[in-house]
Amino acid sequence: MKNVLLWRRLLYLLVLTLIFEGLLRKLLPSLVSQAVFFLKDGICLLMLILLLNEGIKKSVNVITGPWVLFLILLFPVILNTLSIDPLLVLFGGKQYLLFPIVAVAAIRAFPPDDRESLRKFGYCLALLVLPTTAVALLQLSLPSSHWLNQGIGGTDLSGFSSGGILRVSSTFPFVAQFAMYLNAMVFGLGLRYVLGTPKKVPQLLKSIPFAVILVAYIISVFATGSRTSVLGAMTMFAIATSLALMGNQARTAKKVLGLGIFVIASYFVGKWIIPDAFVVYERRSSNDLSGEVEGRFEHAFINWRYGLRDAPPNLLGYGLGVMSNGSEKLSPYANSWRERRIWGEADLPNTLFEGGWWLVITWMGLRFYIIVLCVSICQRLKASKYHLAVCAASGYIVVTGITGSLGIQPPQSIWFWLAVGLVFTLERSHRWDVLELKRLKKLHALEGTHSAEFKP
Repeated sequence: MKNVLLWRRLLYLLVLTLIFEGLLRKLLPSLVSQAVFFLKDGICLLMLILLLNEGIKKSVNVITGPWVLFLILLFPVILNTLSIDPLLVLFGGKQYLLFPIVAVAAIRAFPPDDRESLRKFGYCLALLVLPTTAVALLQLSLPSSHWLNQGIGGTDLSGFSSGGILRVSSTFPFVAQFAMYLNAMVFGLGLRYVLGTPKKVPQLLKSIPFAVILVAYIISVFATGSRTSVLGAMTMFAIATSLALMGNQARTAKKVLGLGIFVIASYFVGKWIIPDAFVVYERRSSNDLSGEVEGRFEHAFINWRYGLRDAPPNLLGYGLGVMSNGSEKLSPYANSWRERRIWGEADLPNTLFEGGWWLVITWMGLRFYIIVLCVSICQRLKASKYHLAVCAASGYIVVTGITGSLGIQPPQSIWFWLAVGLVFTLERSHRWDVLELKRLKKLHALEGTHSAEFKP
């Protein structure tokens, strides 16, 4: 029980660090700010130490098995990086190898017989949408010169504006990380919607209805002005809906239809209450973006195989971690690539650059394996009360697993593996419920038999 509580506290601390990292780094001195930047890595490292200390339990084999296999397959790329720049081995290696521990943490933190703790976690995830939305709206009302609208270290973020309106980053360092968080909240809100309100929460928090959280979420999604945020959330919701309807359950169809109407109504309510939050996205969308979108699509999914400028594809790539934020501060080699403005704007080009064809095959292979596992769980749990929550998490996993920059964006990778862990946690909860129901039925049958034997 002691370790379960420790796992849970580390998981809560990690989520809070991800959400409020940007705000903390803006408030703190430069040296402390750098420490906060690596705090999420430190928390994940503590989780790994905890796992090794308590031993690998059977419940987490579904994660540790493919994780260890990927580690073995990654050795050629690690050795290649070691020969290029030893400083990059630890930094680059952790980008790909450290964060699956978050899925293990989710499984260990919420035992199948403790539904209330999982309900509290889902409730907190959803509730945190409110402060992030409040900060985003505050940013919209402030000039771009205000410290809250500046980047880490006071850098000017006016380049991220659209039509003269700043694209807000809320409590996050950048707009992109805010968008990643909002995409992840597709499964956070799904968990809250399915599991409901915990029994023991302050009355003030208990009085906040799900509708208020959903309206705040819609406002934030559009306030970013980000297509990643808006189209990403819409795609994830559409995939989650499709997975839910595959169950062919009339009750599920009614719930999905009701939630869909709820989401659409929330959009119009949010736009009526705070129209300014929707302006930046509407201005970006009003321009002719077909050429830009087509170019991004070709770069991400078609032309990536030709490699980046001055970096033709090879078997083992140009070094793990080179494309990750922060690597240029640790490695002169990585900095040399940045100075030449070599950068991939999508996941596949960066993966090919860092680890060559070998990393593309092994890394994408792991991700597709996880996607298949989660979708198959959706199908197995189609009659479960957890089905919609699993579908919401799987919708996020499918989109992020295919398009997300998991190898160079630690926040996105952490959200991804958290969703994976929650899917397996919900599956374990379902199996425990089934076994408990069978046990109770057997007990009642025995009690009925004994009653019949002693009946006069």
